Amino acid sequence: MHDNAPLNLEEIVNHCRALAFAIIDIVQPSVKEQLIYILLE
Repeated sequence: MHDNAPLNLEEIVNHCRALAFAIIDIVQPSVKEQLIYILLE
């Protein structure tokens, strides 16, 4: 189920932290580049 409610600050921080950890762990350059793009958006 998808919730369209806006995220609060804590949820945004958690999403950014998860993306940052994924970027560190992933070794495939193309995937890493896509995650960096998402994080910067």
